[in-house]
Amino acid sequence: TADGGMTSLRANPLKVSAAQLCELLLQNGAKSAEPGIVPGSVLARFEGSPAEQALFRQGYYHVEGQASQLAALCVEAKPGDTVLDLCAAPGGKTLLLAEEMQGTGRLISCDVTENRVQLIAKAVERMGFTACVETLCNDASRPNPKLPQADRILVDAPCSGLGILAKKPDIRYKDPAPLEGLPEIQLAILSNAARYVRPGGTLLYSTCTLLRRENEEVIGTFLTRDSSFQKEPFVLPDPVGAAPEGMITLWPHRHDTDGFFICKLRKGEDSL
Repeated sequence: TADGGMTSLRANPLKVSAAQLCELLLQNGAKSAEPGIVPGSVLARFEGSPAEQALFRQGYYHVEGQASQLAALCVEAKPGDTVLDLCAAPGGKTLLLAEEMQGTGRLISCDVTENRVQLIAKAVERMGFTACVETLCNDASRPNPKLPQADRILVDAPCSGLGILAKKPDIRYKDPAPLEGLPEIQLAILSNAARYVRPGGTLLYSTCTLLRRENEEVIGTFLTRDSSFQKEPFVLPDPVGAAPEGMITLWPHRHDTDGFFICKLRKGEDSL
């Protein structure tokens, strides 16, 4: 399975390094623990659920796949930035963005239903990242005057989820009919997100699916409609490496991660 059959975690740098977390996990009964491919991450094997461990409750780590961590790192959030995470529940990427921002700036973490927003708020509190994070119930496909212009925006769009079949095998039994409309929703969210990006700012689009119609084709349509954005090359840690075209698909059999798509877009400095 993806992540080598282990559970992928991210260490909380306010409390512990990845190496220290490995030691603590082993002392606390984990079967194995080793650094992941993403700096600051750990791959561990547990007897029970990772969320039932005392170290989890005490905020030493959160559970987040390697591919998901890589997508959040591509945002390159920095201290003092204004950042929007528009489809954020259950909050893993928000936690990584907050970690990168080191408690300064403004990170608004949104999702479409109140109970999902509460999941994010709980995770942020457990990890001790409340200094710069606000949570907001918001429909990412529609304009919201409450949202500010941002330096960086993450759209981890709702998708068919075919990249995480190893973790959620029941996805294969989903009714395919509603999935047909996903590219339209993804495009609406991306187009709406674009309006909040300040000139020179970053818009990162990701999904946990491998379908071109939800990935490359959505990006292609978006770019034909909004000429103020361009794809921007980026580099991920080895063994994944460079994405010279500004987008990459992570494959479970090739990268030992979930199946994932990441595309980085930059808005021109001179766009209004």
